[in-house]
This record gives sequence, C-alpha cells and structure tokens, in this order.
Amino acid sequence: MTGLSCPVNAMHKVCLVEYSWDDPYHYDGISEIYCYECKKRFGRWSKKELAEGEKEPRYGIEGYTKRTVDVGTEAREKPI
Repeated sequence: MTGLSCPVNAMHKVCLVEYSWDDPYHYDGISEIYCYECKKRFGRWSKKELAEGEKEPRYGIEGYTKRTVDVGTEAREKPI
C-alpha cells in the first residue's frame, strides 16, 4: 500500500491498525500506523506521532467522528 509506511524510516516493518466499529473514530479502513522498530504510532492521514491513548480522527480532521445514524426514522407516507 503506497504511503502507508513508517514516517521515520520507510524500510521499517509496520502494522496497520483499524479501529473497532464501535469506536467514535472508526473508519472503514486503516486509521493508524504502528512501527515495530520505532515503537511509535502515527496517524494515517496526519502522519503525526500519536501519544499514548490518542486516536487519529477520521481523515485527520480534528473533531470529525463517526456519523450517528438513526434507525427507523425514514420518511413514511401519512395515511389519508
């Protein structure tokens, strides 16, 4: 995958992390890069080093989280 490598050294082995479906920062794909050799975590979009407990927001945009979908609220015709 192009561009998904360690920002410190592209030759390092990395693990690509996808957040759980119920995580507010869930994205259907990779959100974080963990480098086995640096022992550091980086955001997929921002390439910023993440502190312990910090998450990469969707698309690297601060405050952008998973959309909430209301089930069963679709428009219905009113009876005549």
